Parts: sequence; structure tokens; C-alpha cells
Amino acid sequence: MLTAVAVAALAGVVALLPAGGGGGMLSPEILGLTAVYAMVGATTATSYAVFMDLTDPEIGATQFSAFMGATNLCESWSARVCGRVASVSGYPAAWLLGAVVSLAAVPVLWAIARSLRRSTPGG
Repeated sequence: MLTAVAVAALAGVVALLPAGGGGGMLSPEILGLTAVYAMVGATTATSYAVFMDLTDPEIGATQFSAFMGATNLCESWSARVCGRVASVSGYPAAWLLGAVVSLAAVPVLWAIARSLRRSTPGG
């Protein structure tokens, strides 16, 4: 959840940066995008570990494939939606949409985590 909040915050910052700063490799745009993609990489690596923990060892490959398929489906529709938003309203609007959706998911994830802790013995 922390990664989702961080990515959303960074995406919001990138969306608010002025376009065409021309500051070279250390421009705010490049630094912001670098931070966003570093967080996306951390999220991806973390999701792989979580998916492996959730799988039953006897059918782990099948379950992991289903988890990865769901991840790919999410990435596919979000790329399509953000591409359409960017083509109509520009990249700042697409970044803000991504930030809003990410932040909207945090309470849902938090509720799921609380529910799982309550249903687990000793949790």
C-alpha cells in the first residue's frame, strides 16, 4: 500500500510539472519520472513475492500464471485508458488519473488487509 501511495504522489507531482523545461538529464521531469519508474519496479518485484506466497505449492505454477494474467490485464486496460486520456487532455491529465485511481485503491487494499488479519488465526 505504501508503494501505491508513493507512486500516486510522484505521479501527481509529475503531472503538475511544467512541460518542456529543457533542463537536460537533471530536469524535474526526468527526475520525477525516474522516481516514478523506480517505485513501479519496486511494486512489480513486491507483487511477484506476494503472488508466490499466496500460491499453493501443488498448483503454484497455475495460480501464479493466473495472478500474472490478472496483472497484465490491469496494465493493458490502464495503458489504453491513460493513452486515450493523454491524447484528448494531455499527459498531465493522464498522470493525475493514474494518481487518483491509485489513491482510491488504497482504502480498498487496507480493508482487505484488515479482513484477512481478522480471519487468520492469531491475527
